[in-house]
Amino acid sequence: MANYYEVLGVKPDATQSEIRKRYRELVSLYHPDKHSNNPLRELAEQKMKEINEAYEVLGTPEKREEYDSGVHTERSYHYSDRASQNYDILIANATESYSQRLWGKTIEYCTQAIAIDSSRYEAFGIRGIAQSSQNNHSKAIEDLETAIRNGGQDDWIFAQLAFSHAELGNHAEAITYIKKAMQVGSREPNYLAFLAIQYEKLGSQTEASNTWNELRSVDPNNETLKQRDQVWKVGGAYVNKKDVGTTAAACATCILCDLLCNCC
Repeated sequence: MANYYEVLGVKPDATQSEIRKRYRELVSLYHPDKHSNNPLRELAEQKMKEINEAYEVLGTPEKREEYDSGVHTERSYHYSDRASQNYDILIANATESYSQRLWGKTIEYCTQAIAIDSSRYEAFGIRGIAQSSQNNHSKAIEDLETAIRNGGQDDWIFAQLAFSHAELGNHAEAITYIKKAMQVGSREPNYLAFLAIQYEKLGSQTEASNTWNELRSVDPNNETLKQRDQVWKVGGAYVNKKDVGTTAAACATCILCDLLCNCC
């Protein structure tokens, strides 16, 4: 069971008033509506789930008494509640800066948070996606891998790691990590589209076709799928169907088939 006092960042002898005040502060920092339409929404939702669970117990005197009488009272508590609160504030500021596309500010907040506690994963993960947004993909990979070593298992971490590897031409690694993202999360349409493209980059046409078909079955109006359906893939190049006639497109397909057959 989680240590609810650590989750809220309060001491075991905190008053009910102090617990309520801290809860309101955390809600204002992590409410998912403040982090909509960015990869960190999932992190905010997870944080709010943990915070609500802790407050449900510690904010109710009867439940708190029962909790305190359990095994948790037998542990030695090691608190640096001020440092914990500062870390949480920096992470909240980083997520807000990221949603505003302030990559440099995001990195700055995360670096400060890491200086407070380098054993947690959130700051490394957020700094990683900000590094990626600045096209610093090698640094992004380093941060994201550290986030995973520190216990980060959120799908957005693996997905961003896949993207950075793809940008560096490491398509096999990109496939590995996007599959991991789908394993810990779900087979989201955008993940499927990314996976199909990586298969194409590696020349794995059967896997690519199967993945496009899966995407078509779950999200036929997916924008990436629509764009893909507007082109022919010939070797390593994409040819827009509007730029060629039906006959030319068919010939291009035949040429590709011949190339594949000759490789067998």
